[in-house]
Amino acid sequence: MSNLIELKNISLVIKNISIINDISLNLGERGTTLVTGHNGAGKSSLLRLMAGFIKPTKGNILYGGSQEKLPIGFVFQKPVMLDRNVNGNLLHALAYNGNTKNINQSLIDQTLRINNVFHLRDLSAKKISVGEQQIISVLRGLIIKPSILFLDEPTSSLDPEYTQIVENLILKASKEIKIVLVTQSTTHLKLFNDEIIHLSRGKLIESTS
Repeated sequence: MSNLIELKNISLVIKNISIINDISLNLGERGTTLVTGHNGAGKSSLLRLMAGFIKPTKGNILYGGSQEKLPIGFVFQKPVMLDRNVNGNLLHALAYNGNTKNINQSLIDQTLRINNVFHLRDLSAKKISVGEQQIISVLRGLIIKPSILFLDEPTSSLDPEYTQIVENLILKASKEIKIVLVTQSTTHLKLFNDEIIHLSRGKLIESTS
């Protein structure tokens, strides 16, 4: 399997503080990669570096051998909803895919129905429950058909019912695309164990696959 993401001697320094220290990694095209470690280990910073949200102080990141970014989805720890209904949030994600509004609407309706959340379509995205918001966040990240979905502790604030729903969405997606997941959940270490990366104080301690 070829490498979808290659990190070559990546370092990140902010205000003279070393956040990420000389990390090199190769991540494959599909399956899950978990990023674990203590609070302040640099997990979220590494995720944002890989997603291209921030640039490394040193080193290079390649996507399929190129510096050109691939289509990605990103799910934050706390759901970030636009001030519109659920349908509007998903339409916004699809705004630049080149399809007509009718095609995008059909895709949204199909996605919501398949995942048993069609009843949320016309509700204000900011007024549905946190668990429902996170389901929509994951679906919003997936509906654009990304090559990589990045998730930053997506279930840490969810109750068991919604945690399981989100986990099932991640497992299903990992069969088709690359999933990179920051987590401290011991359950996730067993559930998403294709590859596990351990960080400590910005350094790569261990990578197992």
